[in-house]
Amino acid sequence: MKLDLLQTFLAIVDSGSLSRAAERLNLTQSTVTARLQALEDNVGQQLINRQKSGVTLTAAGLRLQRYAEAMQDLWKQARHELSLPVSMGMSINLGVNSTLWTIGGLNAISLLSDKFENVPIMIRSGKSSELRQWMKTGVINAMLDLLPDHAGEEVLHSLPPERLILVSTRQGSPVIHDPNYIFIEYSAEFSRQHAAVFASADTARIGFDNPVLGLDYMRRKRGSAYMPEHLVADMIADGHLFEVNDAPEFKLPRYLIASADINPQIEWLINVVDKANLDMDDIVD
Repeated sequence: MKLDLLQTFLAIVDSGSLSRAAERLNLTQSTVTARLQALEDNVGQQLINRQKSGVTLTAAGLRLQRYAEAMQDLWKQARHELSLPVSMGMSINLGVNSTLWTIGGLNAISLLSDKFENVPIMIRSGKSSELRQWMKTGVINAMLDLLPDHAGEEVLHSLPPERLILVSTRQGSPVIHDPNYIFIEYSAEFSRQHAAVFASADTARIGFDNPVLGLDYMRRKRGSAYMPEHLVADMIADGHLFEVNDAPEFKLPRYLIASADINPQIEWLINVVDKANLDMDDIVD
């Protein structure tokens, strides 16, 4: 299958019409139409519903979209790596769970960049499901994640868990029944543990799936939330936040998972990531 067929398909999806896709690709509309027809013939499925108001994806088109995006990313990655000098050798394509970016992720990238000056590094941030798909399709070859799920040929390395503590913008905040409590959805497992511990509490009115976003909101609107200790330690020391006394604590697990193609270098990658987690206090804001 030609890559230009997939690129044309994605341009149609992104722009919402064949005419706008033609403008974006600097092609005639008849060429775009012909490429779409060739792709549909190739896969044996109708991919696009054409309407006066624009286009919509069929069920088959929705399924193809994520694979087409992954293949386009792989092609961009391959072109980038092939353009590098031979002396640069291997490259690292690292996925970082967005929740972990400020909990070791940022420091790990800084250390990788400092230690391996001749190694190109590409970082992608996303949820666990996205990281798993990127690893499966080869877009990334290592990832920092909250879940230990991995295939048999991958290497799994457990990192020290992060301590989650209840903090508030005001002293004397209650452990439960705080009307300004903000829920941070770290993972499904955390949500289950949280629900068991706070079974008698009301459901939080405001929630986030990322602690950095939750922290920004909490500091602006006032309130309390469970936060990674490393993320709020300086704010507690400066008196801008307060740890809530006698509140239950939770642990946030962290894992480094690497694919088979990076296994020969896995030891130094593990060492760097381990050091990043030991040195998280050195992260520069």
